[in-house]
Amino acid sequence: MLIDITNVLRHIMRPCDKCKCALRLSYVVVGILVSSTALATTPPDYYMRVLGTMGEGSSACATAINDRGHVAGASYIDDGNSILRAFYWYGGAPIDIGPVNLRIDVTGINNRCEVVSFTRSGTDRARLSSVGTYGMLQPLGAWLPRMEARAYDINDHGIIVGESDDEEYRTCPTLWWRSVPYNLDDTSSYGTAFAINNKSEVVGDTRNRDTGWEERAFHWSDGVLNLLPLLPAYSTSSAVDINDAGLTIGWCWNGVLGNTRPCYWANGQVFELIRYNGNEGRANAVNEDGLIVGYGMDGDYQIAVIWVDDVVYNMNKYIVNGAGYRVYSAYDINNHGVVVGGAYNEAQETWEAVVLYPM
Repeated sequence: MLIDITNVLRHIMRPCDKCKCALRLSYVVVGILVSSTALATTPPDYYMRVLGTMGEGSSACATAINDRGHVAGASYIDDGNSILRAFYWYGGAPIDIGPVNLRIDVTGINNRCEVVSFTRSGTDRARLSSVGTYGMLQPLGAWLPRMEARAYDINDHGIIVGESDDEEYRTCPTLWWRSVPYNLDDTSSYGTAFAINNKSEVVGDTRNRDTGWEERAFHWSDGVLNLLPLLPAYSTSSAVDINDAGLTIGWCWNGVLGNTRPCYWANGQVFELIRYNGNEGRANAVNEDGLIVGYGMDGDYQIAVIWVDDVVYNMNKYIVNGAGYRVYSAYDINNHGVVVGGAYNEAQETWEAVVLYPM
């Protein structure tokens, strides 16, 4: 249902003064001065803050960070019930913010410290949580409408995107505004909206009659959904993030060759991202400077990578205090160049959440 949503979005897409100020200023996090990342031809050195896990026998990864340095993620607790817990972090120990006895996937946090997630407990449910400044927790928000739903991103206007089942039991790319769901592709047999920028442009993937029921990356704006071009010889694609300049990242897949290629879209064209050592990899996030993070393969090991000026780098080689750890994926990057992800602690044989601060 697209009626009225474009007019609603135009009214709410006003610049947020607090957000604009946050982008202009440097800030201090856990004693480290972090300034806005200048464009460079190589990555900076990084200082790694290990957030750890949420208890013995658990593993964790940090999946989202805002421009204020607030982090959200998930910790897997192997207590016999295979519980996946949502956590929030700013300076101290990770704080459990999820409802008890539910498996929670945390997927996004905006500059108002609103966190989106979804539960995995029989029926998937999308949820909005509100986390106050400096770790003062607000009550968890209500379930978002639609019985089967997953929320993946939230912008600074509080607009949420994800996927949900409609009345005909189709999984559709979905936008929520003030808890009201809107289908972005009424012809989709299966689709997901993965990211939304502060101009309320949405990207994701969909399968419909125009795609031959193949999964295809899309860009949605002002009520119009456009399919994004494919790399030559590739048949399916997905878009997973978009910055305010419209730079979109994702992947293309070749079913015959059975391989995936990270890529980006700009000015209506698709470009392949260089793969680390020519191996498989994925792009996960892009910031306003056009820095892209994700993962690649170094031999048999998965590693966090960053693309700077179309060149890919192993982030582990730039971490000044990373001995004994292998950061295996970078999941998000904010507009100060701070990166969050997961790392393997070789001595303890644990998987831990980390934050990487550019120096």
